[in-house]
Amino acid sequence: MAAKSNVTDLAKNLLAGTDVPSACRRLSECGQRVVNAVLNALEGKYGPIAKNRHPRDVNEDLIGALVAIASINPDPLLNTLYRRPQHAFSLIWALGASHHESTATAAVVIETLIDY
Repeated sequence: MAAKSNVTDLAKNLLAGTDVPSACRRLSECGQRVVNAVLNALEGKYGPIAKNRHPRDVNEDLIGALVAIASINPDPLLNTLYRRPQHAFSLIWALGASHHESTATAAVVIETLIDY
């Protein structure tokens, strides 16, 4: 598991648009801590986005990291959905796009999305 500073640095890389595929791949392996870091980045807690980046692109990169996490294990996103409901749209979007292969897990995700 990546150290907290590494997770924050990877989230900042997404904000900057630096090596996004690699950052998403590395973040996808870190679980709950990463979900919190990505949501913090969405809230602007890591500073403003670079002037050369469009906010839509930054948002897509951050949501892409959430999709990568949910594709491996949707539990961190499901847990966060109830703790940080202000990010429901981003979390639901990522869960819906994750296409998790486990039938049991997919059923839980779908049930949670319908309930939410």
